[in-house]
Amino acid sequence: MADDSSDYYLAVSKGQKFTGIRPLTEDEYNESIRDILGLKKHEGSNLLFDVVESNFEDFINKIEYYKEEYRKNSLMLNLNSSLIYFDLNRLILNILSAIRTFLDHTERRLQKTYGQSSNELFFFKKERNNAFDNNFAYRFTEKLRNYSQHCGLPLGNIEFSSYLDGDDTIYNILISVDSLELLEDYDSWGEVVKKELGEIDGKFDLLPLIQEKYEVLKGIGSRLYAIEEEYHRHAAEQLLDLILETIETKERPIIMKLNGDGEKLQMQIHQFPFNAISRLTGVKIEEKSPTG
Repeated sequence: MADDSSDYYLAVSKGQKFTGIRPLTEDEYNESIRDILGLKKHEGSNLLFDVVESNFEDFINKIEYYKEEYRKNSLMLNLNSSLIYFDLNRLILNILSAIRTFLDHTERRLQKTYGQSSNELFFFKKERNNAFDNNFAYRFTEKLRNYSQHCGLPLGNIEFSSYLDGDDTIYNILISVDSLELLEDYDSWGEVVKKELGEIDGKFDLLPLIQEKYEVLKGIGSRLYAIEEEYHRHAAEQLLDLILETIETKERPIIMKLNGDGEKLQMQIHQFPFNAISRLTGVKIEEKSPTG
C-alpha cells in the first residue's frame, strides 16, 4: 500500500493482495460509502415485491396442478378435497400477507430514505389511494386480508368442473367466497366494500381478483422503481468515475478504510454494486472476480 497518511483509499484487489490507486479524503470516502449503500438498498427494494411475485406464481402453479390432477383422476381429487382446500387457503394467505408487508415496508422505506415531504413518498401514497378508489379487486383483497386475520380462512369454496369445447374437454377450478357469509362474519369491510358485497348475490370467483390485485401492484412497483432510479443515477455516475480510475489495472476496484498500523492494522473493504451502476449509467462494467 502506498506510503500516505490518509486512512481512506480507492484500491484494487486480487485474491488477498490489495493495491492502492489513490488516497481519498474523508469526505470523498463518506460520500462514496453513502452512494454504495444507497444503490445496494435501492437494488434490494424490489426483493419484497419478489416475495409477492413468488407467492403469486406458487398459487397459480398450484391451481394448474390441481386442474391437471382433476383431468387425470377426478375421483381421487374429490377424496382429497379437504387437503386441497387447506393448501389453496395457505397460498392465498401467503399472497395477502406478502402484499401487506410490501406496501407497509415500502412506505416506511420511502419516508426514511427520501423524507416525509418527498416526491417519491407522495407518488406512492397517491398510487395506493388511486388503486383503492378505482379498483374493486384492490380494495376487496385488502379488506379480505383483514378478514382472514380476524375471522377465518379467505377461501370459502372449491368446485371442479369440465365441459366440452369442440373436440376438447376443458377442466376448470372455481375458488370462491360468499358475499353473504363475508358480511355476516365481519363488520369492518368499510362503507364502500360493504355496499359492493351487498350488491353481489352469493358466491363469486376469487382467482381473477387476486390476479388483478397482483397486476395493479406490479404496475405501482415498476413506476416507483423508475422514479427512484432518477434519484440514484447521480450516485451511480460518481461511483462509475471511481471505477474508471482503476480500469487499466484489470483488477477488482474497492473502497478501503485502514485503522491502526502493524499487527493492529484493521481494514474495512466496500465492494461496488456493479450491476446497479451499469444499469443506471448505461455503461457495461465487467465485474472481476474477488479471487482474481
